[in-house]
Amino acid sequence: MREPFLAERAGVLAELHDLAHQAGAGRGRVALVTGAVGTGKTELLHAFGERMVAAGAVYLGAGAVRAERSVPFGVLHQLFPLLPADLYTAELELAERVPGGLVIGVDDIQHADPASLEGLLFLIRRSVRARVLIVLSESAPPQVAPPSFHAELPRAPHLRRIRLQPLSPDGVAAVLGRHMDQPTARRLAPDCHRLSGGNPLLVRGLLDDQVARGTGAVRLVPGPRYGETVVACLYRCDPAMLRVAGALAVLAVLAGAGTPVLVGELLSLELSQVRQALRGLNDIGVLVDGRFRHPVARAAVLAALSAEERNDLRARAARRLHRGPGRELAPIAVRPPRSGVRPPPRVGEAPPVRDAPPVRDAPPVREAPPDLADAGAGRVTAALWAAAEGALDDGDPDLALGCLRLALRSEVDPQRRAVITAMLARVEAAASPRPDDGGHASMSDAERRVASLAANGHTNRQIAEALYITVSTVEQHLTRVYRKLRVCGRTELPATCAARDADPGIPDGPTLRARSPRSL
Repeated sequence: MREPFLAERAGVLAELHDLAHQAGAGRGRVALVTGAVGTGKTELLHAFGERMVAAGAVYLGAGAVRAERSVPFGVLHQLFPLLPADLYTAELELAERVPGGLVIGVDDIQHADPASLEGLLFLIRRSVRARVLIVLSESAPPQVAPPSFHAELPRAPHLRRIRLQPLSPDGVAAVLGRHMDQPTARRLAPDCHRLSGGNPLLVRGLLDDQVARGTGAVRLVPGPRYGETVVACLYRCDPAMLRVAGALAVLAVLAGAGTPVLVGELLSLELSQVRQALRGLNDIGVLVDGRFRHPVARAAVLAALSAEERNDLRARAARRLHRGPGRELAPIAVRPPRSGVRPPPRVGEAPPVRDAPPVRDAPPVREAPPDLADAGAGRVTAALWAAAEGALDDGDPDLALGCLRLALRSEVDPQRRAVITAMLARVEAAASPRPDDGGHASMSDAERRVASLAANGHTNRQIAEALYITVSTVEQHLTRVYRKLRVCGRTELPATCAARDADPGIPDGPTLRARSPRSL
């Protein structure tokens, strides 16, 4: 599917054809095409090469990859398999062989080996008066070729710098219009542009998800292909960008967002490196203003990390959030919790028999708690438990709940899990008062919307699509709603949910089901 990458690229192709015409007249030219990962540099080179061959030129193409950067002359061997002793003579012979001249295209020059870069500079310097056009593509910072390479490139008019921009909303609509009717494409284009930032690769992922659900679907709902393309973009970027994205994903779960300073402390990176990575993540459309564009992107980034990386980031983030700004990430040292709740027991230790006092009003525990600084998941649990306890002391139950849920997800020992689960239930209960109106006032706006749709007979999947959230999030909202309203399931949801909380902007049950048959 080449369309997303060539949309709104007619002007760039025309500019390259103009350079080829100049080169064909004996005035050698060089084009440097730059753009963020996923903006279609590779597809542009392929399409231009095909057109030049059709016009009677000789096209030699090569692609550099990060894994082969240490292979001497790797790129030049792709262009000249036998690697003649005199590159310039071989180049001239090819250029004079056909009327269209010679076009050389090298993709991802930032990954080329040093020997090949020197060879390309040699050809560029000697092709100023030859019938040769050399087109190089390069990613946007921080992935760029060495400064020494850029310093040796010729100046205008021999060199033309071309920057690929993200697609505009109209360009996204044009891409969607090739796969669905025009009214649907125009309706979905704003959301598609907002979720992709105009990155053609992310547009293709969203389009694949839409086609899988049925192009007649009312809403654009990011799915697995969107998550896969987000990860694909990150793996093509500088490794630091994936690390920064992973830290942001962890911090988004624990604290809602992360600052460049906090990310730098978690990853031991200089602040300038973090800011450069954040700019890159914004440029490729994964982030907007330092935040993930959709929870599916954040979940995909977390899944791309190894279990060890996730656990380490969670532990470091929890300790940092617990200790507050201005302190280093010291080794874990669990203090007696002022909330009156004992930490999870060590492996093999029996859990407490008596229930702990209420979360808010209990006196401090004076005895020393068990040592939780065990290796592996126990260390993560200790850090998350300490962060949750500190959050309760500071009156932040939401952060405490996030830490406890992550601790439960990381812990494998049954005894520890039992204690964490009990603590999680008590914090949820303490943070969710039940007023005299039957619990309605204690529900958040999101919970009211979910309860309203559930009371109207919508399924979890329909609710997720209507509210742009995941099915898992719907299930979590409903669990809290049932507890706050003291009901056992959606069939017992009071009629007042539908009457007082209905959202006029959300279709009613029958209409939603008629529009989304695949979601049933």
